[in-house]
Amino acid sequence: MDSVRLYWGQLQAWMSRLFGRRPVRRRNEALAPPIVEAMLEDIADGQPNLLPVSALELPLRVEIPKWPISLPSEDDPEILKFYWNGVEHTTRTFTSRVLPEDLIIEVGTEYLLHGTPRLHYEVEIYNGVEGLSQDLQLTIDREVPALGGDDGMLVFPDEVLRNGVTAHYLEVNGDVLEAQVPGYKTPEVGDTITCFWNRKFNEEEYANERTLTLEDIGRPLTLVFDGQMIRDRGDGERFAYYRIKDRAGNQSFRARSVQLDVAAEIAPRHLPWPELPKASGAGATVTLDLEKLNGELFAVLPEGVEIYPKDTLTLQWGIPGELGALNIPESEIKGQFLIPRDKLAMQSGKTLPFYYQVTTFDGQVLESVTPHRQVKVLPFIPYWPIPQILEAEVGYLKLSDITDRAHFRIETWRYVSTDHLLKLELNGINLIEEAEAYSVGPYKVTEDDIERRLIVEDNTLFVPKTWLETLKIGPLLQLTATVSFDGGHSWPPSPNLGTLGLELKP
Repeated sequence: MDSVRLYWGQLQAWMSRLFGRRPVRRRNEALAPPIVEAMLEDIADGQPNLLPVSALELPLRVEIPKWPISLPSEDDPEILKFYWNGVEHTTRTFTSRVLPEDLIIEVGTEYLLHGTPRLHYEVEIYNGVEGLSQDLQLTIDREVPALGGDDGMLVFPDEVLRNGVTAHYLEVNGDVLEAQVPGYKTPEVGDTITCFWNRKFNEEEYANERTLTLEDIGRPLTLVFDGQMIRDRGDGERFAYYRIKDRAGNQSFRARSVQLDVAAEIAPRHLPWPELPKASGAGATVTLDLEKLNGELFAVLPEGVEIYPKDTLTLQWGIPGELGALNIPESEIKGQFLIPRDKLAMQSGKTLPFYYQVTTFDGQVLESVTPHRQVKVLPFIPYWPIPQILEAEVGYLKLSDITDRAHFRIETWRYVSTDHLLKLELNGINLIEEAEAYSVGPYKVTEDDIERRLIVEDNTLFVPKTWLETLKIGPLLQLTATVSFDGGHSWPPSPNLGTLGLELKP
């Protein structure tokens, strides 16, 4: 398209020179607006086409885009007129090819006043056709943000002004300290408020900053000082203030400092050993006898422990990651931790640590005093209940009463758990006077077994009649039961439940 225009323009120029006249003037379509490279990139809801104040210290460079068709000559010159706020600023006449440097216009600093100047240009090309550019409207902001009341001094809560910034205050206020900014003149989207938290009055120790959005305009402004930053800079007298810089780069004076007393460092907590009231002994190791334990087993916090309302507590029972170790949350009764009864037998014969952990409001995890207290769990041997055979009578088992198998069953024992495995073994004498044994299991205890308090699994816990028929009639059969409390990781050296003796009859 440009080549066609150029050809047509050349033809018009030739005709003009041949016949000594210019074509009829006409207005061309709108030309591209002027270009000001110094403009900041626009942001949502911000001042459009904003010039930084650094660009206002020297004449402003404006570039005029080259118009599409240009064939200036001595006979048919081309004229460029540049306007600033509707007033002609620069006129240039071209009688030869227009060079890039010819299209650069410098606007003196006397023009760069606060406001929104409108820039445009007009071009009359060699054939008399006139073109008018689109407008470019700049934003020039020379107003320094004017601080609000009391020289912009931050407004802190009365409690902080009265008592200082304490560890307790930060704990109950989300580990932050908030302050209000007095309303200031001409807030704009993109203004940045930079906060300082100084250990000395004349220092400038950056704390944080916030940049205003459209939602902030016309509303109270809150600055937030992080609790960890406050603690990192220590206790003592501290000085809080801020500065405001708008997006153009105009910076306010330093706001008046607020002097605050800070005592935010968290002192070491007094976290003595937990107590296990139903254990015996005192000191670093206590003893738990499961045989004598009645009711529920609770660990409790000791007197004088330093616990705060927003703390979260758990009890560690055993070494984390090891078999049977538990991390137990605080029960409904504050300061108590219920140790599940069905996990107690698993610790039989072991010595294990138990201690509590405190997760503070800011995510720190503290532990009760080390080395941790230990609990020695005495070996637990239930000895009861006694396993049974369904088809047996009191004191004997008749082969004639058995169809194809004899079924074992046993009531559940103290501290029974689905972690437990059961083995049953029936011992007798065969026809050649040798000892014979028939074993079943290990069988994993189920929730149904625990609920009905009876373990009876017809498809697992039985002895075939054919095996019984290999035994000698008369001698006693002995049925023993052994339970592993830790899922089969260890077994007692001998049966730890009761033993049933029965005479075998034909």
